[in-house]
This record gives sequence, structure tokens and C-alpha cells, in this order.
Amino acid sequence: MPPRRVGRGRLPRRYVNEGARQEGANTSRIREFLGKNPPSFMGSSTTEDPEDFIEELKKIFDVMHVADTERVELAAYQLKDVARTWFDQWKGGRVENTPPTSWACFEEAFLGHFFPRELKEAKVREFLTLKQEPLSVREYSLKFTQLSRYAPEMVADMRNRMSLFVAGLSRLSSKEGRATMLIGDMDISRLMVYVQQVKEEKLRDRCNDSENDRVKLEPHM
Repeated sequence: MPPRRVGRGRLPRRYVNEGARQEGANTSRIREFLGKNPPSFMGSSTTEDPEDFIEELKKIFDVMHVADTERVELAAYQLKDVARTWFDQWKGGRVENTPPTSWACFEEAFLGHFFPRELKEAKVREFLTLKQEPLSVREYSLKFTQLSRYAPEMVADMRNRMSLFVAGLSRLSSKEGRATMLIGDMDISRLMVYVQQVKEEKLRDRCNDSENDRVKLEPHM
């Protein structure tokens, strides 16, 4: 039987089918990714955190078991406005016929552009000068945890981390915190919870005292 002839300018059917299957797989992968509600990044707002964007994407990629080079293409779907323009220019400026961009290469370039050293140093200063007041203990704890990632060397040691946390507390809470730190197996999570509980108890006691004083002042019928 003579071999099947392929029309000029047309690919053999097996190649067409393989391409269709690959395109379908890519579409399915993108749909799965978008179904995880990934964050987007515009690069035009001062309230955006480039590191938050990267970290949230990493969590999704780990759950999906996304391959290294596939991560870059999926991340590109979430780059909008200024960030998308930067990505297109950055990708277009790469040498032709080079291997697919690795995630590490993209992450370094992305953070180097949108989170330069000067901005990181400003975050470190914000962390070191963070004070509880006028925040609640809970709000302060959340802010402390958020900013501590910009100074990993300073919080690597548990005692140092707790000392920095206590130093920013209000005067009364700081006194409770310093005493609690002396407990041998204390850690930052338990310290935060304890200080918050003590603060709430003091507020309840103050409210109860105020209520009792009000009752005493009311005329008795």
C-alpha cells in the first residue's frame, strides 16, 4: 500500500492532533490556575506589595505542582497595566533561542524592578520603628508579623524576635510582655496571644469597674 500523501503546506494529521491536545492541556491548566483566585499585580499602585504577589503565587503553584518554567507563563496572566508592559519588554529583551525562563530568573528580575533595595530598606525601618499605639495588640501583632519578613536576620533568633515585639508594645503591655518572656519555653506566637488576652482582660475589668461605679451613683428607689 503506497504511503499516504500529505498536501503541500499541510502538517500530517498526527502533528495537528498532538498540537490540539497540547493546546487543550494548556487551556485546562490555565483554567485550573485561575480557579485558585490568584492575585494580580499592576505595578502602578503604592499599596501593592510585590513580595506578597510572588509569595501568593508560589503557594498556588505548590498546590498545583506547577513545573518551574510553566510558572512564569502562568504568572504573566496576572500581570496587568504597567507590570504587563514591563514583562513584555523584559521577555522581548532576552536573547533569542535561549532556554525557557526559569522561575528564579523571573522572580529576581520582577523584584529587582518593582521592589528595589531602597524600598526594602524602608520596610526594614518601618519594622524597627513599629509601635503598638494607637493599634490594638492584635493589630500590632499582625503588622509585626507582616513586616518581620523584611528583616529575616533580625528575627531568626526567637529571643530577639520576642524582644523586638515587646519593645514596640504600649507601656503597660510591654511590662507584661517582658515578664512573660522569662518563661523558658515561650515563643513569639504564645507571647502574642498572652499579651492580647491580658489586654482584653484589663479592658473588661475597666468596663466592669465603670459599670459598678455607675450603679453606685444611681439613686436607690
